[in-house]
Amino acid sequence: MGEAARRAHEAGFDVVDIHGHTGYLVDQFMSSCWNRRTDEYGGSPENRARFAVECIRAVKENAPDAVVSFRISVNHRFDGGRTRDETQELVRALEAGGLDMILCDDGSYEAMDYVFPPYYLGDDCMVDAAKRVKDVVSIPVGACGNITPDSGEAILQRGDADLIVIGRGLIADPDLVAKLREGRPENVRPCIRGNQLCTGNAFFGKAIGCAVNPEVGYEGVRVISPTDAPRRIAIIGAGPAGLEAARVAGGRGHTVDVYEQREDIGGVLLPAAAPDFKEELRRMIPWWRTQLDALDTVTVHLGEAIAADDPRLAEADEVIVAAGSQPLMPASIPGIERAIDVLAFHEGAEVGHRVVMCGGGLSGADAALELAEAGHEVVIVEMADEIARDMFMLNRISLLRNLAEAGVRILTGTTVTAIGGDGVHVEGHDGASVLEADTVIAAFGSRPATGLAEELAAQGISARTVGDCVSPRTVGDAVNDAYELALAL
Repeated sequence: MGEAARRAHEAGFDVVDIHGHTGYLVDQFMSSCWNRRTDEYGGSPENRARFAVECIRAVKENAPDAVVSFRISVNHRFDGGRTRDETQELVRALEAGGLDMILCDDGSYEAMDYVFPPYYLGDDCMVDAAKRVKDVVSIPVGACGNITPDSGEAILQRGDADLIVIGRGLIADPDLVAKLREGRPENVRPCIRGNQLCTGNAFFGKAIGCAVNPEVGYEGVRVISPTDAPRRIAIIGAGPAGLEAARVAGGRGHTVDVYEQREDIGGVLLPAAAPDFKEELRRMIPWWRTQLDALDTVTVHLGEAIAADDPRLAEADEVIVAAGSQPLMPASIPGIERAIDVLAFHEGAEVGHRVVMCGGGLSGADAALELAEAGHEVVIVEMADEIARDMFMLNRISLLRNLAEAGVRILTGTTVTAIGGDGVHVEGHDGASVLEADTVIAAFGSRPATGLAEELAAQGISARTVGDCVSPRTVGDAVNDAYELALAL
C-alpha cells in the first residue's frame, strides 16, 4: 500500500484515499464480525484498528506530502455488522494514527444498496454517518450518499460535515464543479440514481454509461459539433427522447420545432417521476427546459397535438416521432374497464383505501410503494415468479425492503382472471381467490404509440422514430438513442 501511494503521489495526486469500507480487507480487520484474531490485530477496537493504522503510516512514509484520506462504513446495516457506536471508537484510533481526513458512508455487501444508493434512499441518505464521526474527531469529515449541490451546501452550512463527496453526479455532469463555481447551478445535469448504466454496467464487466449523459464512455466520439448542412427538423413529443433530440440537434445548428400536446414538457417523466422518491428524475425536466431555452435554434410548441397532415411536417426536412407509449389494458380480462391504468393514477385519478395493483413491473411496484407510503392498503398481483425482475439488483434491494416496510402484500405466480364488482379474481399457487379492492390499477406494461408514424407514412412522409414509440424501455435508452439519432442528422 505504501508503494502504491508513492506511485500515485509521483503521478501528481494530492490525496491518497484508503479503501476501508464495504467489507474488504481493511474493513474486515476493523470489524468484530469478521476479525476473530486473538493476537495484537484482534479483540479491542485499538487492536482491530491496528492494520488500518499501519496502512495510514505506510502511506505517510512513502508519500509524506500527500493528504491521507480513509473511506469507512460507519454502519454496516446488517445484524452483527459494525454499528455507529463501534465505529466512533475506531475512528479515534485512526486519527491518533495520523489520518488527515475521513469520508463516511454506510453499507456492506450485505446491504449493497447503501454502497451505491438508488433513488429510493433519498437525498443525503447517510449524512448521519458523517455527523456521528464528526462528533468524535477533529480532522475533516466528508459526507457521502445521494448528495446534490443544494443539499450539500445545506450539509456544510449546518456543520454536519466539512466536505461533501459526489461520485455518480460527476458522471452525469463532469462539469458540475465548474458550473457551480461559475454560478450556473441550473445547468448542472442531475444524476437520477438509476444505477443501470453506471454501476450496473460495471457490475457486469461492461464500460460504464449514463442514463442522462450519453457522452459517458464516448468522450471525444460523441461531440455536439456544428453541422455543415443545417436542416429544418420537426420533433413530435417532448418526453425524454424528444427533448434530448431537440437539445442535440439544436446545439448542432439545426432549426428545431418541438410539438407537444400537453401544456408542459416532460412526457412520461411527468407521471413517472411523481413519487417523492423520484425527485431527481423530476429535476431533469427543468434541466432540459434550461438547455432548450438557451438555444435560439429550438422552438417548443406546447398544447399542440399536431396531426400527420399538418403542412408544417411536410415542410420539414426531417420529422422525428417521439410519441411515447400507451398503457396496456388487456381486453382478454373480463371487467378490465373497471380498472384505471397506472398513468391515470399518477395524473390524479381518485384512489380508494384498498388497492390491487395488477402487474409488478417497475411502474406497478413504484406506484404500489407510493400508495402504501401514503397510507393505502396495497396488494401487488404479478404473474411472474418475482416482481421488478428487470430492475438492477441494487435498486431492487431497496425497493423490496421499502415495500415490506410499507406493508405491501405481494402475490407472485398469480394471474388476474377477471375484475368484478366483488374485487379482483386471481388464480395462483393456492388456487382461485378474490381480492377485495376499492380501486384496481392496471400496470400490465405499455405498447409503442405507433399511430402517428404510420399515418405519416401514409402521407408519404418518412419519419424517424425514437424512444418508447419504438419500444417501451428505460429513460436511459430513450435519451441515449435520441442523442445518437440527432448526432447523425
